[in-house]
Parts: sequence; C-alpha cells; structure tokens
Amino acid sequence: MARPTLRNVAPELWRAALSKLIEFRKAEPWRWMPDSALSAYVDASGQPWFACVLGNARQVFGLCLYRGAAGLRFHRQVEELGEKLDPADFRYEQDAVSVWYGPKAQLDPEQRKLYQKLGFAPQGGDRLSWPDIRSHRPGFFPWYPEESELRVLVDVIPGILCLAEIYRSHPDCYDRRDGLELPAVPAAGAPVKLDSLQWRTWLTPPPPEIGPAVQVDLASPAFRRAAALPRQDETLEVDWFYMPEAVMEEGRPFYGRCLAVFREHGGYCFGMDLLKPGDDAAIRAATMILEAVERLGARPARITATKPELAERLRPLAASLGAESKTVHRLLSVGEFRAGLEARMAEGMP
Repeated sequence: MARPTLRNVAPELWRAALSKLIEFRKAEPWRWMPDSALSAYVDASGQPWFACVLGNARQVFGLCLYRGAAGLRFHRQVEELGEKLDPADFRYEQDAVSVWYGPKAQLDPEQRKLYQKLGFAPQGGDRLSWPDIRSHRPGFFPWYPEESELRVLVDVIPGILCLAEIYRSHPDCYDRRDGLELPAVPAAGAPVKLDSLQWRTWLTPPPPEIGPAVQVDLASPAFRRAAALPRQDETLEVDWFYMPEAVMEEGRPFYGRCLAVFREHGGYCFGMDLLKPGDDAAIRAATMILEAVERLGARPARITATKPELAERLRPLAASLGAESKTVHRLLSVGEFRAGLEARMAEGMP
C-alpha cells in the first residue's frame, strides 16, 4: 500500500495551520451549516477555491477546499447526482485540499510522528481532535499538503468561521440567491454582516474539451490487415477505469488506469494495458483495437465506450473499419471484468 511522505514545509507554517484547525474544530460549524452552503475564496495567485464545511450529515467532520474549475465542477456533480453518484469513478477525480477530524489512531505513522515533533497534543478524550490534512489531485493518491495549500488553509479558515456565524443567524441567506451565486470568504478580521457580504456568480465549468481525433495510418500493415477482414455484427468494448490500489513509483503514487478491449458477448478480453498519468488512452486504444480486430478475424459493426473522450477520438478509426463508434452508459463485459477484478483485489490477490 502506498504511503505519503512529508513535504518540505516549514514547522512554523504547520503550527499556524494546526492552530487555525483547532479553532475550526472548537467552533464546530458543521452543527448548523450544511455542505451545500459553498463559499468562494480567491488566493493571492488568483486561484479560486470553494469551501465546504463537512459534518452536517454526521459522517465525516471537517473542511474541504475544492480547487479551481475542476474542483467546483466536481462538487456540483456530486450535489446533482446525489444517490446516483458512482463512488467507484468519482473518488479518483477530486481536486481539493481536505481536513478530516478523527482519533489519533486513524492517522498514519508519518503524520503522528510529525505532530509529535511539532508538539501538537490536542485535548484528550475528544475523538475528533486530530486533523488529517490531505491534498487531492485527479488520478493521484491523497498526499500531504504543499506549502501553498497550507497557506490557503491558514488564510481561509477565519473567513469561513465568520461566514458560518452569519449562516447560523440567517440560515435562509442562500435561499435568496441564484443557485450559482456564492458568498466571498471575507478577509481575516474584516467586520462582515449579512448586508455587506459580497456575492458572485460562479458558472459550473464545462468538462475538459475532448482531444484531437486519433490519426489513422491507412498504409500501416496493422490497419491493412484489419481492413481486409470481413465485417460481422460484432461489438468491441473499449474503456478504461482506475485501479483501486495506488502504484508507488518515483514521486507521488498514482492510481493506474486499466485500459481494456473486450468482445461484448462472451466477455473475451483481447488485451489490457496499465496507463500512467499523462498517457494518452485513445492513442493506445487505437493500437489495441487493431490487434483485437485481427484476433477476432472480423471487422466489428460497433466500437463502444463509456468515456466520450475515447468514443469521439476513435471515431475516424472506427469509420475506416466500417464500424460505428458511440458512447454508452455501461458496458457488459468491461463492467463484469472490473467488478470481478476489484472483488479479487479486495480479498487479496495471490
């Protein structure tokens, strides 16, 4: 199992952050403020953050700062989907800094060692006295915060507590606003009341643009062999999904993406590959599809994927093979393979 390593952050900054987090813990804003009451903060570099108090549902207690456009989009997708949310996909896509309060036993050894070195010793008997601070990036293992992320925590917490007090006195303040309007986190120490609170409209950012179509080399031996085969009423499923165990290499551990090509009926797997962050899944999938067509002995009528990025970028290749490339909600063979693989890994694969 991958374990985070401590970043090179000055002890003084850690102590300042922990001091603010103790203030937050003592205030317990989650007792009256729901996680839907989002607020916005823009740091010194111009980076927006979107603050969410956690704990009103009595499950996880703390604070989450969603980073930029990706963070805001993630939070609003979670709010919109609710119980329809598939945690198997979303848990790898968070872009945020989180603080979860819990018992000391839940901290990993490195973090306990750091707190001991800093002389951090919360009041005994409080099961929510120890903050677990993590940096989340899409596709990567939750890590310890960078210096800039700790500075954001130090700067933003006083303003969030100020907003929380306004919300406690005026729980309907968000009802008076458009659903896209968010209050600005006030500067630390600034006297702010409901009527002087600054609100701004934050549109939900669209998903990242789909990349360029994969170029088809019609003269390549692999394509010419595939194109010469007869066409049959077959469907190839091509998709990728995050593996549940992080891969430890140099730098920050990441969740590898398993790219696989399956025959829709019968569940035959033509090939798999483990992708690293930055690997182009569509380009690799194009090569795997040509290999699959040759092994199938026929050109398929359809190539399906749940990822629009794959289906759209593979459309020229599919058309060259006389196939339709389309996005579907779920895949039969890939879905069964994924569920079985995750179950085996949870039990401990030999």
